[in-house]
Amino acid sequence: MSLKYPEKVFARMIRIVNGEEIFLFRKDTQIQFGSSSKVLGAAIMTNPGSFSFKNSKEWNDFQKGNTVYSVFEAYDRPDLTMQNLIEVIREAHKRVGLNEPNGIIQIYNLSSIVESNKENVEHKHQKALQLLGKSSYYETHLLKEKFLTNEYE
Repeated sequence: MSLKYPEKVFARMIRIVNGEEIFLFRKDTQIQFGSSSKVLGAAIMTNPGSFSFKNSKEWNDFQKGNTVYSVFEAYDRPDLTMQNLIEVIREAHKRVGLNEPNGIIQIYNLSSIVESNKENVEHKHQKALQLLGKSSYYETHLLKEKFLTNEYE
């Protein structure tokens, strides 16, 4: 039986532990249609929402801060938001008479902070911004895409 959404979603998660608090930042997200690496387009979204690596054994340990590494990257199945985006891309291809999409859609977020409760996104974003602003090791580009905030670009 074939999957309704065979597309894979790639993402890189960066974890920062600050005392008891864990911040996750999702970067370099893309939806893979078929096997081509050709960039088909991009989508700008508000924040990563609920997407996670549910099918990866190490994901639970990583998000709880129980691994020595602070960067996690993998492919996984699309969540509901990504499924809706996949439907839009498929329909757009169909309406203009193109074959099935074959390539990647890059996903950019206004805030890369991972927070599934939409009521808490702004608060968590601000806390992460303060944390990153105080650190000489991390830069605020973890939280925002440079081209979304740079007028020149």
